[in-house]
Amino acid sequence: MHRILSAIRSRWTTLLPAIALGLGATTLADTAHARPNVVRSGGQVDGLIGGSNCIPGRAQCRSDNPTLNGATRGSVGGGVSIGWRARRWLAFGAMYRGGHLRPRYEITGLDANYRQGAQHSIMAYVRPILPIWRFDLGLNLAPGYSRQIFYLSDDARDYTQGFVFMVGPSIDIFVTRRLFLGFEADFLFNAHGDVCEKRGSTRTCVETEDRHLAPVHQAIYGFHIGATFGRDRD
Repeated sequence: MHRILSAIRSRWTTLLPAIALGLGATTLADTAHARPNVVRSGGQVDGLIGGSNCIPGRAQCRSDNPTLNGATRGSVGGGVSIGWRARRWLAFGAMYRGGHLRPRYEITGLDANYRQGAQHSIMAYVRPILPIWRFDLGLNLAPGYSRQIFYLSDDARDYTQGFVFMVGPSIDIFVTRRLFLGFEADFLFNAHGDVCEKRGSTRTCVETEDRHLAPVHQAIYGFHIGATFGRDRD
């Protein structure tokens, strides 16, 4: 067994420099073909990974009343989108965004405290783009549906759901002909209806209540990476 492991280790020691050299040469070759003013059209896919923040909505992100004292803090967030670049300056498609929140409250008269919060959103987007050299300056405009949940325990939660509208500016640079990297900040504005409580098999929904943590709005921001596929020309 020791001889086998030594042989494998020796082979990888020989191969790794060659693999790294090959990948580097491929990347440099692709970069060399990434001319500044490529006219892009066709499919496009991208992802976002980073953080999320709470934005006050119908519910607040901070409370100091006698029964609920604390704040809803940010956590991780991200998402994916796939679409079609109809013109150099316009893309459209569908996207998913998910953002977690950290509720930290002292609650009078309640044995359990909120453990975590999350919002899941599915939207259709239109993205006007201002292409400058290798840069894309974009703005996502995306109506859709979202669900926001604050968990007390496995069988106890508060939630709202309904219409959401997202505004998301982004800035990207094409590092190769098809691959781009950048930054995006998405602002999701919820227009949800009743706040619902689920306790075991019992569910109640009301218009509003001071103790509820939802619905709040949300910001999701972070590192943006994507690629185009399809037709393009110099």
